[in-house]
Formats: sequence, structure tokens, C-alpha cells
Amino acid sequence: MQVPGTALTMDARLFRSELDRSRALNLIMLRYAHAFFNQVAQSAACAHLHKVEQRCCRWLLMTATGCHPATFLLTHEFLGMMLGVRRTTVPM
Repeated sequence: MQVPGTALTMDARLFRSELDRSRALNLIMLRYAHAFFNQVAQSAACAHLHKVEQRCCRWLLMTATGCHPATFLLTHEFLGMMLGVRRTTVPM
């Protein structure tokens, strides 16, 4: 997890067993994996082509989308690490 919050865990063997048992769950997880890998590719392209301010905006928007409520505490140090830049480079 990148920001404080709650999460659920499940034993990997039990999860695999449920994937084998449920075609619908398997399909949902395949779609999720596809979307996730597309997001990773987009992030890689963004990191290469865009300025730090643009990358920071994208990262904040992506993080806010997954937070409920959309309020989260971050430090410049953490944002710098996530953006691959020094803390002092992170936009205010």
C-alpha cells in the first residue's frame, strides 16, 4: 500500500483454488490484470515523456481515485520517491 488505509488479504492457495473453481472470477481477474498492465505501460511512458509537474498530477489523481475519502497525507519525500526525483524537485 502506498497510502494509509485498510486492506484485505487472502491465502494465495485459496485464491488460486477459487480462480480454478469460478470461471467468472477468473475472467474478472484476467480483465483486471490486463487493465493493470496497461496502466503500468502508461506510467512508464508518462515517466519518460512528461515533466515532473505532469507526472505528479497524474500520480495524485490516480491515488485520489483509489482513496475513500479522497484525502490522504503524503510527504514531499514520499512523492519524490514515487516520481523518481529528489524531494526538493517535487512541486508545491
